[in-house]
Amino acid sequence: MEMELKRYHSKRAEKVSDRVFQFVISDESVDRHRTVIKMDGWQLENYRNNPIVAYQHNTFSNDPDSIVGKGDVYKENGKLMARVTFEPEGDNPIADKLVKKIEFGSISATSVGFNPIDWSRGVKADGEDPELIYFRNADLLEFSIVHIPSNPNATQDKDFETFIRMINEESPLPETKPVDKGLDEHKTRLLRLKLQSL
Repeated sequence: MEMELKRYHSKRAEKVSDRVFQFVISDESVDRHRTVIKMDGWQLENYRNNPIVAYQHNTFSNDPDSIVGKGDVYKENGKLMARVTFEPEGDNPIADKLVKKIEFGSISATSVGFNPIDWSRGVKADGEDPELIYFRNADLLEFSIVHIPSNPNATQDKDFETFIRMINEESPLPETKPVDKGLDEHKTRLLRLKLQSL
């Protein structure tokens, strides 16, 4: 089981055509967990092989309608963009409802689910904030249409909060240089076991 973290992004969706919308799903802004995902570190190949768009990260649901469409992801002007094509009208009641809510404007947030590969505290000499955690490489697993955008009053994501707490308290990171590329098998297994035991 991969360790999947979620990060929320809020932006009005731009309608491209009938049942097709464009979103900004990530950028290098500081999120509410005091982390930054570096744009040049996004790995998109695995996502492109299985380009699902879910609702509320229900990717392990027994209800196939929790997958509401397919996504086309790409980088543009320092942002990770996604064009979502919702399933055909009448095939999926959740997708039909989301299209109406996005058009109305009551839902417009997205959230990326990713496997963290490489991260470290900010390197001051490189113009980064040493108080922040920078995800240097991240494998995009999925992204979702969600209710809660990234803002100070948003409900915290348990897995992400737990991961950040483990980094800060149990897995200190160097403050002057990035962590070695990737996680060794032992550390990866320990982090996954900790997350599964919550």
